[in-house]
Amino acid sequence: MAQPSHIRRAEISDTEGIRACIEAAYSVYQDRIADLPDVAAEIEDQIRNDTVLVQIYDEQISGCAVLDLAAERAKLVNIAVSPLSSGKGLGKALILECERVCITHRCNELDLVTHTNMQGNIDLYTHLGWRETGRSGNKVNMTKTLS
Repeated sequence: MAQPSHIRRAEISDTEGIRACIEAAYSVYQDRIADLPDVAAEIEDQIRNDTVLVQIYDEQISGCAVLDLAAERAKLVNIAVSPLSSGKGLGKALILECERVCITHRCNELDLVTHTNMQGNIDLYTHLGWRETGRSGNKVNMTKTLS
């Protein structure tokens, strides 16, 4: 039986688990998105320098998010949920926790950039109150005003 999920701040010892989670999450896009960057490459530095959250589900890292909490506008640099854990509401819970962390740090807005070929993600963000602010090439810029 699966254990309930919980979200906590990442530690350096989580690096490989986070990397595996990100690679699994983005693997479903590799055939469709030729210009997909290696978003796991800098995770150790991000744990040291940014706010990285991990989501533990069934005793393993099933999701993660990287936040840059600079100034009034925070940035959701990366968010990933393992495909093995999809459909359980983990992505929504992780996004809501990111928003809570941003509010705690007195950030008024949270921005992100996603890919035009990640329509499911765009739909989820829109459902959660994000709005598209522009497109450039294959990038979709979105923002959410935090309260």
